[in-house]
Amino acid sequence: MSKISFTSLMYHGIHSTPECDGCFDAVYSVTRESFVAQLDYLLANQYQAVTLEQALSGEYQKPVVITFDDGDVSNYSFAFPELKKRNMLAEFYITSDWIDTPGYMSGQQLLEMHQAGMSIQAHGQTHAYMSDLEPEALEQELKISKQKVEAATQHPVHTVALPGGRGLKQVLPLYQKLGYSYIATSVLGHNKQKQPINRITMTSNTSIKVLANMLSGTGMLYWKAIIVQQVLTLAKRLLGNKNYEKIRSKLIRV
Repeated sequence: MSKISFTSLMYHGIHSTPECDGCFDAVYSVTRESFVAQLDYLLANQYQAVTLEQALSGEYQKPVVITFDDGDVSNYSFAFPELKKRNMLAEFYITSDWIDTPGYMSGQQLLEMHQAGMSIQAHGQTHAYMSDLEPEALEQELKISKQKVEAATQHPVHTVALPGGRGLKQVLPLYQKLGYSYIATSVLGHNKQKQPINRITMTSNTSIKVLANMLSGTGMLYWKAIIVQQVLTLAKRLLGNKNYEKIRSKLIRV
């Protein structure tokens, strides 16, 4: 069996200004210019942008899994064409209640991307933090999101990405029973195994130098990001989700 080794990048919206298509976020929105430069860096350095299942096959020399959370319409209007230009594939994790709502992708757009080879997967029904949900509500969140995304793409969903990176402990006993094969987290790190999937958060501050450090897993910037994530994880535990959100934007920038 081939050895598993890959990096996964986590994007949200691609917006140069608040006026761009979609839902601008001062921390998580990556500018169009930065996004294009990052894709070109991957190409220039022989990274292969593939789907999660392709990366897990172990058949690629330098696989990278590009992912997008939430379903922002900029993923369709800007990211999708730029990926296609470069023959790159990506994973799109969709919050199902946001399909066909202002600022987010439509079911028809999701189907078009799936037919072009993109992987369309689940990101919860409502974007509720799964660590906050009672067992019955958690099961519904996972089940309904899977059903709705499958209905849009007419294709099975195998991965759930945890909203806010919360809820791995709660989801682990349930995901396979509900038909999922993989869980994508927000834990920074490279992937040497199938579960769970670690991802590197791409923010408005992610430069090419930072990206290079993250991909290599070396250098001061990589270890700084590891320390920041440890601080964030501790803050979540101590403060709870609501209070944590108030300080997140100050801590997450790398």
